[in-house]
Amino acid sequence: MESLFKGYYQPTPEQFKELWEEGTFVFDTNVLLNLYRYKVESRDEVLNVIRQIKDRIWIPYQVGLEFHRNRLAVLGEQNTSLSTIKNSIRDSINSIEKKCKDLDLDKRHSEIETSTFIERFRGLSESVINELDEIKAKKLTNDVDEDVILTELTKLFNTSKGSLGAPPKDQRVLENIYKDGEFRAKNKIPPSFEDIIEAQKNKSAEEYYAFEGLNYKYGYGDLVVWKQIIEFAKENQKKNIVFITDDKKEDWMRIINSHGKKMISARPELVSEIFKEAGVETFYIYDTNSFLDYSKEYFDIEVSKETIGDVINTNYRSKLDLIENRVDIDIHYEEFVALLNEKKDSLFTSTNIDAVKEWLENHYCNITKSDTVKYDFYGSDEVSYLTPIIIKFLDFDNFIALIEILEEIVSLYKKGEVFKRYHILVITVDPKNDIFNAESIHSMTKKAIEKRVERFKPIVLLFGIEIKITVGFISDKDEKFRTIYNN
Repeated sequence: MESLFKGYYQPTPEQFKELWEEGTFVFDTNVLLNLYRYKVESRDEVLNVIRQIKDRIWIPYQVGLEFHRNRLAVLGEQNTSLSTIKNSIRDSINSIEKKCKDLDLDKRHSEIETSTFIERFRGLSESVINELDEIKAKKLTNDVDEDVILTELTKLFNTSKGSLGAPPKDQRVLENIYKDGEFRAKNKIPPSFEDIIEAQKNKSAEEYYAFEGLNYKYGYGDLVVWKQIIEFAKENQKKNIVFITDDKKEDWMRIINSHGKKMISARPELVSEIFKEAGVETFYIYDTNSFLDYSKEYFDIEVSKETIGDVINTNYRSKLDLIENRVDIDIHYEEFVALLNEKKDSLFTSTNIDAVKEWLENHYCNITKSDTVKYDFYGSDEVSYLTPIIIKFLDFDNFIALIEILEEIVSLYKKGEVFKRYHILVITVDPKNDIFNAESIHSMTKKAIEKRVERFKPIVLLFGIEIKITVGFISDKDEKFRTIYNN
């Protein structure tokens, strides 16, 4: 059975051991480019792991080409994103100042001196901007002139060491791949069919880019990478290949439904193809954080939890692009939120808890207080489906922190969390206590949340997670929890 249906069988412990001790490690473009998105400490740890196996590493020529084509753009993203968030902070202050002037608050409310609290806002915003600059300088790497990553990768991957593949012999080689890609896309045969279908739909875009006398077709890069891996394995009689990629698309990864969608290494078709075409006995795919995790076990290499966390956060941020103009300068998200949105624990009183619990009891058949730090309550519905409930206190205009909560959920789910449904309950300020009118607050809040809920859809589709969001406030009038938004 196994010899005929090899792609559907997981390697045995013995095969995994051989894979890690003797296999060749092939790196995808996204893994190399993500090095620019990590903290300096994380970047150095990842590079150190790669150096430990430098005699068994390889990249296809296509990966090298894509890396060099996109390197400066990734560097530019970091600086652009930092400028964007700085401008957003300053624009927010200007917007508040304009609103105060439009409402003529100084004349309407003698006890309010708008100039005083505007200056306080400005002072706070500049303090935050300065701290962001300090963190960036200390933890990020984005120096075009002294590119440590480029220098290190140039040493690790080059043709003289046999760690970099050769370019296609001629245009006919590429055209044959493109012809095969059209057949694969039509019949959804991995890899690359998703990118090829997308490229075919986008007819108005450029079809090719040129380099060294050859024309490369957009959307077919993954297939070229795959063909070059097969050719390399065949020519060098490789029996064990480990492919490291942060690409989670269905045309690479086998996805099953088990308490939601889960990814289990390579598609069976890929395992069978590389076995048939090149005689590779064990082919396996890891993402970067799994590669680092298993490196600790098989290579006895120290990799910090901070680095693993940084890799996971960066991977989800770059692949899912969860929010518009989000911070891709690779500060850990909790650090960023701590700067822009200090949690108001003093406002989260026992009265708040009781009011929220009362509201939850009216919406669930049973409510149980959680004894873990991950969740605040568990709720069960009429069919006893258990739902973890997460409670946060946020200012009305800081719902960007919902993304932090979502990333926590995704991280837990990826590590094997069994829950399929989650309920995020956000307590915001009572609109009547704000200097602006309640109707305005309600409208802005709803739009802010709806915008972010739209960004949840890629997560829901990818992992099959159901996420309910409720936003409300504790009314000063009757100390009841009143909802502003429910999805």
